[in-house]
Amino acid sequence: METQYQFFIIDARPTAYAHDLSSWPRRDGVGVPLSIEFGSRLPNLTGFVYRFDGGAEQTVSSEGNPYAYVTVTPQHSGDNTVVVQALLSDGTRSPATTYTFRIWSGPVVTQTPEGDAVVGRPVTFTFRPGLPDVVSYRYLLRGAEEQTIAAGPDGTATVTYTPGSWGYDDVRVTSVGADGTESELRIAAFSVRDNMVSVYSTYDWSRKGIGWTGYFYFHTQLFGEVTEYHYRVNDGPEQVLPASTEGTSTRVAVPFERNGTNTIHVRSRTADGEFSPVTDFEFTVGNAPYVVSAQYPDGTWSGGAGVPGTFEFSGGTPGIVSFTWQIDDGPATDVPADSQGKASITYTPTQNYQTYTLSVTGHKADGTDTDVTRYYIYVANGG
Repeated sequence: METQYQFFIIDARPTAYAHDLSSWPRRDGVGVPLSIEFGSRLPNLTGFVYRFDGGAEQTVSSEGNPYAYVTVTPQHSGDNTVVVQALLSDGTRSPATTYTFRIWSGPVVTQTPEGDAVVGRPVTFTFRPGLPDVVSYRYLLRGAEEQTIAAGPDGTATVTYTPGSWGYDDVRVTSVGADGTESELRIAAFSVRDNMVSVYSTYDWSRKGIGWTGYFYFHTQLFGEVTEYHYRVNDGPEQVLPASTEGTSTRVAVPFERNGTNTIHVRSRTADGEFSPVTDFEFTVGNAPYVVSAQYPDGTWSGGAGVPGTFEFSGGTPGIVSFTWQIDDGPATDVPADSQGKASITYTPTQNYQTYTLSVTGHKADGTDTDVTRYYIYVANGG
């Protein structure tokens, strides 16, 4: 019978590869450090010895691994070469591997300050040549036509840009030599953070009326820089709220005092005193009555069978003369409002661990009705 025997052949020569050269847009360039991975499957490997572009021989330990990383800094675009041999524990070396890789000729772009840009704050880009004898650069930024800037005696140039909107952006630049030679196009991406406060609410308050409290959230992309928010509701006084240090959003409670469209005006302030532009956030206050109970807070397990609860009706909108209330699908009952537009009722649940829905509607002297407030009674076992 035929027998098959499988075996692996190890290449005596090491491997070499620069993973960053496979990225897009390209990030490599003249003067930009580049990581190269050396690898070998030889069993008695201790490290590698290598030369970069004909330079001095250098050694790196593999530290018991079948690989090691070195960093080289190319001084010219085009072909660069690393010659590498594996070092073995008996002092011998493997045959050499020659790894030739191509460095991008596009200008190297750096920005000041480093990190993300911010709307309204200038950022400076510096272009450094990837080819010799560069005399100018052609560049393109968002919302502008292509422009040309002359290079300085050292071949560099700087451009200042003030972002007008937030998101991801890039600067695209090509160098031009004295003889007209153009480099490859460099696409340098950068991120722009918004300097304005965004406002949102997790609830729909369009039916809730005067007396209710709405919870809103101020969110900033400048978390860590923003220390406080300055806000006012409609034409009210400005108030100061410390910014959260635990998350990018800060909650604010806003009592509803006026029906219809209301506006929150808010701006952030950084630790160094920089104010953001004002954000105007509109929200609608309805006219549904305000309901409260000390014994049975809305949507909270409390009280118990046989434990009476007092429910107070008020607010919603001015001019209420009476209320109609109803428990689930039970009978609707009218109750007159006092001179302040308030009324109260007493209701005693009959079962533990039961939920009831209290519906309340206000009536005005002109015969119109308010929206319905639905208040949720959760009966615990306190009886």
